[in-house]
Amino acid sequence: MSNETERDTSLVLRRHGRLAPPVEGDVLVSADLGPQGTMVALWARPEDREALFGRTRGSGGASFPDPRTARPVEVRVAEYAPRMQRVVTLRELRIGFPSVQPLPDGRLLVVGARCRRRGGDPEHNAAVHDPDGTPVRTGVLGDGIEHVRTTTAGDVWVGYFDEGVFGNLGWDDPIGAPGLVRFDADLRQTWRYEPPEEAGFIADCYALNVTDTETWTCYYDAFPVVRIRDGRAEAWPAGVPAQALAVHGDRVALVGGYDTDHNRVVFLERSAGKAATTGTGRVRLPDGSPAPAQTRFTGHGAELHALCGTDWYRADLETR
Repeated sequence: MSNETERDTSLVLRRHGRLAPPVEGDVLVSADLGPQGTMVALWARPEDREALFGRTRGSGGASFPDPRTARPVEVRVAEYAPRMQRVVTLRELRIGFPSVQPLPDGRLLVVGARCRRRGGDPEHNAAVHDPDGTPVRTGVLGDGIEHVRTTTAGDVWVGYFDEGVFGNLGWDDPIGAPGLVRFDADLRQTWRYEPPEEAGFIADCYALNVTDTETWTCYYDAFPVVRIRDGRAEAWPAGVPAQALAVHGDRVALVGGYDTDHNRVVFLERSAGKAATTGTGRVRLPDGSPAPAQTRFTGHGAELHALCGTDWYRADLETR
């Protein structure tokens, strides 16, 4: 590909903001988009962040994630739009590998990526907190969680990676077997993905884009582009590995890939059940340099958001 072609098909980000720590000395634990385009971040002291990602080494040398922390951990949840809007302290968190999403009426949902099942009831890896940080409900969303995204109505969409789909940590019949499951704000299952014939099943949910009206995903191993609207799934074969996608009308931007394709963007046009490639390039920072390997991309409708460290960028397919 020539440099000229790559420039013509690049997706250039613009700086949107920076995630400032709520308390001096805090370090970022996780961050993701909320349903209204805000960024919701989890912060902790360095020693507490380490406790949230504990691992146990087995006798054979293998390392296993600890779904529960060895001790209670104090964390802070901050919401940005793009400046910091509010901070909520959660004082005795025991969920390991956590992420956070907003729920209606100022509530917060904390979800752990890993969940162990030993015999009977599995460990609870999800907790709903009141606006003041008080835990009011816990539940089980399953093991192997890659994505958690909520809607303004309180729907909770969960995408699973391979261990959550095929089973690990004691799960013979994983909650995440469909690869994509929707829950309500009380953490009850309300919908499970059933793939269209042309899409194939989800082995690993790579990309998830959730709005109040529809949900989009792209997943391993066939990498179709799938839209879910009113509980029904429609697929367009694409075959492009992507960690994020943004959609405007019939236009789709698939972002990411393996190795040096971490900042690749492939543009598609959907029509008559097919998706044709219209361009391939790179996602670039405002200065024109390629987005670095540590950049984390997330799609929200037509918007692509990018987080590089604590620097927040975005681009919009609608205005491109």
